[in-house]
Amino acid sequence: RQNTQPSSNSYFSVSNLEAAAVYFDKLQRLLHALKQITMPQLVSKFCRCIWIILLFLRSTNAFLSNNAATTGVFLSKTLQPGHRGIRSSVNPNDLESPEERDQRMELVRQIQKSFYVDEEGIEFQGTTLENVPLWRVQWTEIPGYQNVLNCHVPHYTHMFNKILAGPKPWYFGHVYLPGGSENLDNPDYKLEDGTDATMTGVLMQVSDYRQLDDGRLVLVVQALERFRVLDAIQHSPYAIANVEFIPDTEFIQANLPNAKQVVADALMTEEHAWGAAHAAAVAEAVHWHPFEFRRVEVHDAGGEEGAVAPLVNFDVDGLNDKEFDAISIMQDHVETSNVPIKDSTIQSSDPMQLEYEVWVALDTMIRLLTKLNPDQQIQVPIPTQMLGLIPKVPVTGSWPEGFALDEYASKLEREKALVGTSTKSPFVRVDDVTSTYPALRRAHRLSYVVWMLLESIIVEGTDPISKQTVLEMESISARLLAAKMQLDGINYALRLVSEQGPFEML
Repeated sequence: RQNTQPSSNSYFSVSNLEAAAVYFDKLQRLLHALKQITMPQLVSKFCRCIWIILLFLRSTNAFLSNNAATTGVFLSKTLQPGHRGIRSSVNPNDLESPEERDQRMELVRQIQKSFYVDEEGIEFQGTTLENVPLWRVQWTEIPGYQNVLNCHVPHYTHMFNKILAGPKPWYFGHVYLPGGSENLDNPDYKLEDGTDATMTGVLMQVSDYRQLDDGRLVLVVQALERFRVLDAIQHSPYAIANVEFIPDTEFIQANLPNAKQVVADALMTEEHAWGAAHAAAVAEAVHWHPFEFRRVEVHDAGGEEGAVAPLVNFDVDGLNDKEFDAISIMQDHVETSNVPIKDSTIQSSDPMQLEYEVWVALDTMIRLLTKLNPDQQIQVPIPTQMLGLIPKVPVTGSWPEGFALDEYASKLEREKALVGTSTKSPFVRVDDVTSTYPALRRAHRLSYVVWMLLESIIVEGTDPISKQTVLEMESISARLLAAKMQLDGINYALRLVSEQGPFEML
């Protein structure tokens, strides 16, 4: 995941392939824009081109008199008397001082930035996002995770530069593609129905970034929500698509009673209620993102070769004091959309009961591991950020006797502990910091992040569940039920081992 190989060096520290991708993209936009361009716009673009040319000449030392000595040394080595027509391969940049290099690279950055102007950000249009650039790679990300990307591939460096030149939030899509970039142009993986392409991905945001001198980008990214590709606008050099946000079924069902009343007040049929509830679920998710996703900066992650805690932590400072108004969202939706959406309700188990059962199964696993450890000393193998999701009052009213995880979470809370692996942040017990955070969103978060633990534990005789399979499950209940069954298998195996005697913990 962390591509640390530097790109090939060139005079301007930008690979030819990246430059070609930039020029090709700009040429397409130019041809389209020339059809509608006005004279003032033409004059403005002409002046910008002149400015770029001047920066280019300046960066090649044509206008830098203080580099005359350096230029003279270069010429003296390339045009030696008596050797007319023979040139050496000495590069003048090899002779520059660190200060001169910094000045030249700053000019290079200015030239690069001139290609990324007037970039538009990505905003929600009801339940969809339009023109989302897609990062199609050979692994799956799921909501609640975060990562450090070290991007050096030319077409994706170009893609991220375009994103970062626009306004925040810096959104992009993460979609699984077997083989990664080598299959971007493979017709078998074209983003269309009927192909082998994965059409379910994750909306990501860039939390922070740093661009290195060789053109690489170091990005801290966080996985937000699940989406489905509706249609691809572009396939190469990277994909761009319109996508639809896919809330879990339980979120839509929770908004359905109010949605039915809203469509009835608007004198519309009940078939429109599902779409209104869908829109409210999307808006509610966006409403809680500042609280659910604590921003991490590159320097927090250790810079170029850094890493972050794999799970995103909550941010108390991101709490929104304004109450979420689902009714207004639904009313706006029915005013702007006349398309009825079929109710795709799937009958499922109670997610709150499954949330309780997953935590009890996790606690049982910890107690079994402790029993099997001969020294009776064991660190909790559950990510501490995850412990902040333990309900203060479970659906049953209380936790079973001896439930250790609640005690451990309370201890972290009392001690105001800093949690995380590579990056540290304050421990947040979500039920204690706000009473307005929906229990469904707490269970939703658990249904994803629990797989960070489960994917590292393999029980003989069982088939592991892939991240992509987890991502494509349509409800909180489905993911929690799958996690509960996996935990039951682990605990069964641990009980069998305990009957054979203790073992040394690795």
